[in-house]
Amino acid sequence: MPAQPTALESYFLQLVNGTRTNAGVSPLTFDDQLMIAADNYSAWMDANDNVSHAGPNGSSMESIWYFYGTDETGASAAASRHFVEAAHQSLVSTDYQDMVNPNSHHVGISVIDGDYLGYPAIFTTLDFAA
Repeated sequence: MPAQPTALESYFLQLVNGTRTNAGVSPLTFDDQLMIAADNYSAWMDANDNVSHAGPNGSSMESIWYFYGTDETGASAAASRHFVEAAHQSLVSTDYQDMVNPNSHHVGISVIDGDYLGYPAIFTTLDFAA
């Protein structure tokens, strides 16, 4: 069965593709295998209280983010459109070249609520491929 992106993951792709379009690069499409890999990586970070580009058995993801604790309103961290927008801005600031790489045509995006060291957290993984 194909991986089904959530509404927030689809929104994240919309933001990424907007940035790619502005850079003159073709849009990305979701890839089932990359979606599963991104979901597995986010779940691994959540289960292991480990936020890293280096995962189990030497695996790695292109771009990851996490957020925990409370947001600027004092509300507990939760995946939301606001979080996706902030994560996208972080990607623009830190991994712009990965996001607008013209050799990338597919992506897997994962946005999951979890727990990091006892605090509410959101784990996000983006995995790009040709």
